[in-house]
Amino acid sequence: MSKLYEPDIKLKDIVLEEVGAEGKSISALARDLARKGWKVHRLVLTGYLRALSDCGYLRERRIPPSIVYQRSARKERGIYSVVGDVCRERSSGSDVELATLCCYVLQSIFKRAIFMEEIRRCGFYVPPRGRKVTGEERQRARRCIASFGISLPHNDPAFIVEKCDINIEDLLVDIIVSKFGVYRLVAGRKQMKLE
Repeated sequence: MSKLYEPDIKLKDIVLEEVGAEGKSISALARDLARKGWKVHRLVLTGYLRALSDCGYLRERRIPPSIVYQRSARKERGIYSVVGDVCRERSSGSDVELATLCCYVLQSIFKRAIFMEEIRRCGFYVPPRGRKVTGEERQRARRCIASFGISLPHNDPAFIVEKCDINIEDLLVDIIVSKFGVYRLVAGRKQMKLE
């Protein structure tokens, strides 16, 4: 049986690993994949490579008579950029209102106070309307974020937003749908942007 049907292994990851930074042509990639047990027809592989290129994972370089595919420098969108984008889509308020909504969403996800640096990573540069957190509560939040590898300025303020007039469940669904790009799987959802 071909490795293509193993549920724990994604073809995308195998292709990206095989292509590498130097790149490979379709025929070279097909040979290398077949050698490793991935039997994929060249026409299917061509379509798959084109789709990965359209999604920004690969770059196409035309070297006649073939096309060489290389890994692109595309970076996965993180939670902060997704939250920032969804907050902008959901609200047309002022920068302070957007920062407040962003802080509320992040604290709903992380169950802790949110630092100004995290709000900046979402694309908002003004402090939210909310209670400034000090003492032990701030230290707990700081330990959480430090364990994730995010460095903070020593005096970076942390905030808690007590209440926000928005349905948090709908907003969290929008974040998940946006992060994983599963717009078409959601029934009865209005299309917010061109897909």
